[in-house]
Amino acid sequence: MDFSPSLNRNCDSCPIRHRAVCATCDAQEMVRLEAMKYYLSFEAGQPIMFSGDHMAFVGSIVTGTATIERLMSRCLPRPTRSTAVFIL
Repeated sequence: MDFSPSLNRNCDSCPIRHRAVCATCDAQEMVRLEAMKYYLSFEAGQPIMFSGDHMAFVGSIVTGTATIERLMSRCLPRPTRSTAVFIL
């Protein structure tokens, strides 16, 4: 995981600004958001979180794709992976 502060990243030029968590922010809220936001980058296949993890943030996928996978193994003879893919 690569942690990058928001330096040199302007919300006004964000490619998902119209549909992100900040889409309805007014000017004062945008100033506050600019001061606290940060970006995370993940390698392909790297987990973002696991079931049961505490989520201390809300975010948006700016580029790339993410999958949500569930390993089902309770009643099956062998584990089966169920995947839903979200593409932006």
